[in-house]
Amino acid sequence: MKSCSRSAVGVLGIGLVCLMIGCASTETGDIGSRAVPGMPVKQGQLPTFPQKFDVQGLEANSFGFAVTQPGPVIVDVQSQGPPVIVTLERPASQPMSQQGTGQVRLTYMVTAQDVQTSVLWSVKIKLATPTPLQQGGRSSGTVMVQHPSVDSTVAQAQAAALSGQRMARSHQPDPQAQAQMDAAFQQHKATFEQEQQQKHAAARAQAQPMIDQIRNQMLPQGQVRPRGIEEPQPGETLAQSEGDVGTRGLRSNQTMAILQQQPLTETPSLRSGGVPLTPVPVLVPMITQLNIGQGQPLQPVIVTGKNFGTQPADVVFQVGSNALFSGRVEAWSDAMIVVDVPDQSGFLQFDGKVYVSIGAVRSNEVPFRFVPAQETREIRWTNDMVLVQPGMAEAAYRDIYHPNTTFLSMGGAAGNDVLFPSTRLKNGWVVQGAWSTTANCLFGACGGVYVADLRPGTDTPFVNMRWWYDAFYSSSYFFGVRIVGPRGVPDGVVVP
Repeated sequence: MKSCSRSAVGVLGIGLVCLMIGCASTETGDIGSRAVPGMPVKQGQLPTFPQKFDVQGLEANSFGFAVTQPGPVIVDVQSQGPPVIVTLERPASQPMSQQGTGQVRLTYMVTAQDVQTSVLWSVKIKLATPTPLQQGGRSSGTVMVQHPSVDSTVAQAQAAALSGQRMARSHQPDPQAQAQMDAAFQQHKATFEQEQQQKHAAARAQAQPMIDQIRNQMLPQGQVRPRGIEEPQPGETLAQSEGDVGTRGLRSNQTMAILQQQPLTETPSLRSGGVPLTPVPVLVPMITQLNIGQGQPLQPVIVTGKNFGTQPADVVFQVGSNALFSGRVEAWSDAMIVVDVPDQSGFLQFDGKVYVSIGAVRSNEVPFRFVPAQETREIRWTNDMVLVQPGMAEAAYRDIYHPNTTFLSMGGAAGNDVLFPSTRLKNGWVVQGAWSTTANCLFGACGGVYVADLRPGTDTPFVNMRWWYDAFYSSSYFFGVRIVGPRGVPDGVVVP
């Protein structure tokens, strides 16, 4: 990636050759068979016509010229392919456009007032209905512009002034574009979270009839309260609540190392008044079935079995190699339990187990895959990029900048930048989407940018960004890649 300041580009811009795909000789205005227009013109020579154009997708081809005295301007476009829109415009003025196939002609009578306002004009050509290239979304041809003779001194002076305005604007932050990016991501995040909530609600709706049935059966014996993260009960100290396992079982926020414990089959001998009592057999809880074999945090799981008792205890989930947590109990009976998968973050998908713990006694272990909850993030910057030259990526602006280096800034140009060519996501994170937007547009114009290639659903955030700028302007754009992965887990991307 080439590194240089924008001010340096402004000084060296005139006469530089734009090293882009398809660039040809700079000795004449003819751009031959190249696909990308906007060839720099030899210094001291005004643009000449006819010129060739080739447009695809959303992009436009733009050709500038000057009119320094009143008279007619005739634009004649010959195109092959789908319909195009031809626009004749000048800075800070109302453009005139016409759509068609084959031949499209625009005529305008330049007045003395027009000349006083601006001598700089441009012709822009784009597809009327942008369609993918593989579907025939491409049009090519020639554009011819006839206009009164030009005073090159006047034209150069106005072009230099416009170039100065363009350079000054490129050195300013674009709070409006930043605000639009922030708002767009917050909307995306809200939609993503809403979709996650809808999935949880659907899973809970399926389990709700069983929850109601169990609770109704248990009501005569007392209210069954949800279990999980608990507050100290009446008559119980905080120390007892946090430390006493006893018949209360395991706490949902406590990692437990009891996998090596053996379940008891009978209670220890009791004494009443010093007289030994006969040991009382203990019914060991037994899980026979889970309604699902995997689940995300807060997803209800129906545990079927026997000897669970009538008082809620703990259902323990293993979510990592050394991480066990109790889920929130929704309903409990001797033969059936409804419990939520523990709401834990920072864990990857894990093939663990589930068991019921009643005091010091626990059931058999049943396989269960913990699937982490998902979250979405956005990467807005990277040093891993390959840019068309001349081009700059400045962390201070968080944008990609391609200066217009044509003489008198009268040519447009286009190219492709590759972002994240070597970056790989980690820990189960994958690409969800990408976006781009232009920045620092002068007089409401500058060009455009769109995502030409992306690899969603993979760990490769590779993006092929197609950009272009119009005559008299440069290209400046922001970008972002949206990724999705396990909640609370690093994605492996280092952002400078």
